[in-house]
Parts: sequence; structure tokens; C-alpha cells
Amino acid sequence: MARGKKFWDAHDIRVPTLYVRGTRDHWSRPEDLEALKHDLTNAKAAFQSIPDGTHFLFLDRPERGRSAFLQLILDFLK
Repeated sequence: MARGKKFWDAHDIRVPTLYVRGTRDHWSRPEDLEALKHDLTNAKAAFQSIPDGTHFLFLDRPERGRSAFLQLILDFLK
């Protein structure tokens, strides 16, 4: 995506999808999120950003995003 080339088509996704990004994640750019929102038309999708979270939300300290990340996953799976 960073080079302007997609490796897969989000139109093919047909399962509930949760997209979570940290606002300090330089690999998950806001424009990538917008492109995914545009293309993800055949699935129920939820999009969330965690303030000051990094690319490694699952490894961040609880107060830096991990707790919020895990709670978003649990809520989505309910």
C-alpha cells in the first residue's frame, strides 16, 4: 500500500471485520484506512483508532493502548 499497489481486494472480504490502528502507527496510515473503508463493501466492519497507540498495540503498556485494544476486540467478538 505504501507504494501504491494493493496486494488483495477488500471487496472479497465477507466476514465481520475489525480494523484497529494506533494514531502513532507509521505503517498504518490514515489514507490506507480510508482506502479500506471505501473498498470493504461486502462485510460488516468497525474502524477504531487508539490515541498514541503504536503499530504494536498488543505489546504496548496497558495505559498506552493495549488495554483499549483488547477491550475493542472483546466487544467486537460479543
